[in-house]
Amino acid sequence: NVTRYDQGPFRCNVLNGASSGISQPVNLFIQPLITGATIQTPAAILIEDKSSTNLSCEASGFISTRVWMKDGQLLQQSGRVSFSTDNRTVFVQPVHSSSHGTYQCQVIKDLNTSYISFLCVVGPHNISIRGPSSAAPGQRVTLQCTADSVPTAKFSWIFNGNETHVNNSMYIIERLEAEHIGNYTCTARNMVTMLENSTVLNLRGETSLSVSAEYILE
Repeated sequence: NVTRYDQGPFRCNVLNGASSGISQPVNLFIQPLITGATIQTPAAILIEDKSSTNLSCEASGFISTRVWMKDGQLLQQSGRVSFSTDNRTVFVQPVHSSSHGTYQCQVIKDLNTSYISFLCVVGPHNISIRGPSSAAPGQRVTLQCTADSVPTAKFSWIFNGNETHVNNSMYIIERLEAEHIGNYTCTARNMVTMLENSTVLNLRGETSLSVSAEYILE
């Protein structure tokens, strides 16, 4: 049951009735346990491609090295990710949508692990409209606009270049008429990054073709 008070040089003294001898000293070094492993990061809103941040792995005790992982995989240095010389700090410059995740710091001599998760403000990206590109007259049509955005994007719709005052992700046409045929533009806006992206869906009307034949008997 070793304690820090057992640290120091040890010698072996051997003797008999006629003589004695003593060994060279052997130093016993007591490595204190690693305690209190924590990850610290500045509290801030992180905006994609604009903000940078760093994560610091703090612990007390005898530490030989620190290992960083992200989502269970070894965190590698890249164009956006770099490490301090002692691996204490990870620098993310700038943050990106790929920066999302759970970061793990493993402090080695004693296995001691700490986790932290953070999100950065991103987008809007990958905006699209889900819905039919054509529909029959009288049919109910639902258009759904989606975008990758943190925080969630705000949506607005334009029909044939005119404002519709529809300000949510869904645009619903209860009964399709000729006046509803045209271009529907959905715009997604991130209220933190103040960036926006748009996409267009061209909605066409379906027509039924009837064929008749006439036979004249003379």
